[in-house]
Amino acid sequence: MPSALVSVSLAAHGDEAGAEGYVATFEAETGWHPRQVAMFSGALMYTQYNFLKRQLMKKIVKDKGSQDLDTSRDYIYTEWDGVKHFTEEFLAGVTAPAGQAQGTGTTPTEVPGSSPGVNP
Repeated sequence: MPSALVSVSLAAHGDEAGAEGYVATFEAETGWHPRQVAMFSGALMYTQYNFLKRQLMKKIVKDKGSQDLDTSRDYIYTEWDGVKHFTEEFLAGVTAPAGQAQGTGTTPTEVPGSSPGVNP
């Protein structure tokens, strides 16, 4: 059965190995190994955090070396064109007529603007 996992996380912005680790852990804990995996950067939504979370996130971001420290604004890192492309490619494979290749199920789809997926 065709399946895909789309992971959107702040870790995918600048910590690709960490984001891949989250996906690998998810797959190991759930036993679900989707045919396609895409990881996209999320957002740093300072204006939606309470005071404590805003300060904690600012410290984490600063410790990672980012300059995105202005807590009066939000930082959106999601590559929406990449999300759209991944979705379109996945749906094209699901709806492909019989006899057309839909992928082997062993190699994740790599999408411009996303991090490559991790599939054992």
